[in-house]
Amino acid sequence: MQGKGIKLIQIFEDEYQYHKDIVLEKIKHILGKSENKPKIYARYCSIVEINNETAKDFLKKNHIQGYGKSSVCLSAIYEGKIIAVMTFKSFKNAEWELTRFASDYNYVCCGVGGKLFKCFVNRYNPDKVKSFADRRWTLSEDNLYTKMGFELDGILKPDYRYVYSNKPVERIHKFNFRKQIMNILIFSKYN
Repeated sequence: MQGKGIKLIQIFEDEYQYHKDIVLEKIKHILGKSENKPKIYARYCSIVEINNETAKDFLKKNHIQGYGKSSVCLSAIYEGKIIAVMTFKSFKNAEWELTRFASDYNYVCCGVGGKLFKCFVNRYNPDKVKSFADRRWTLSEDNLYTKMGFELDGILKPDYRYVYSNKPVERIHKFNFRKQIMNILIFSKYN
């Protein structure tokens, strides 16, 4: 479909149910219909490290996946208000993962992601930073990652989740069904 200029967007029921505002704003952004929002330029923002609770509150309101466990949380502040958050998790040997980035969807934040990432690199001097992007929302050729100098390492196959079909519907990651964490009864019969 890409050759015809068509992009399909898959939205899960629980995303729309729990994050309707974020989903609708993402669609507007993809369609280029965000131009009537106030613009905030990175040069007018200060970068401040924040605690996990503050990052969690912001990401719950502005990121479709909410908060992800992080070691470092940076925020972009404009006129005393947090307008963007970028979080990182550390691994061994100065390797890091960029776990979340979100800006306040009430604004068009120009260059803020790049400024947050540059600040992180200057403060923490990582040897390597990796990140994962949901292909449903991130174009593979022109996106925040490529603008910040990331290179595409690979594309993972689609994964699965379990669905608890109560109302409201809930998708549950397969990680929650490992035998180590489930109460499993094992029966044996010996003759």
